[in-house]
Amino acid sequence: MNQIKISCAELCVESEDLMKIILFDDIDFEIKDAEELLKAIKKLTAGKKYFLLTQTNDGFTATPGVREYVAERIAAAGIIANAICIKSLPIRFIVNAYVKVNRPAIPTKTFHTEIEALAWLDEIRKSNFGTGRVIQNQSKQKR
Repeated sequence: MNQIKISCAELCVESEDLMKIILFDDIDFEIKDAEELLKAIKKLTAGKKYFLLTQTNDGFTATPGVREYVAERIAAAGIIANAICIKSLPIRFIVNAYVKVNRPAIPTKTFHTEIEALAWLDEIRKSNFGTGRVIQNQSKQKR
């Protein structure tokens, strides 16, 4: 199984070490959603380590408690680093608070485009694993 759709997002394995999450529009992200998301990630990773590309859409909210919950548990789900693509300014504030205040247990950074995000994940990979590269599926990239 390379793809899972849950109540708040769609998760897809893009390559041998890259997973993509697309959060749905108008999500009030709660603990139950975070639990479901982390469980889905664990199911897809099946004990293997993955880099994560997260795409946010419009209308995403998350309480400080939810942000803390995810920040503490994301590494245990098999994620090495998380590049988050953000489309709107209000969501950028929420995600930047997550990164700066909650300090996720893995490298996490925000980006405007998937191309920038994938380039950063490549840098993380090289610093951790030598010369490997994120395999980019050009037909699926949104610029």
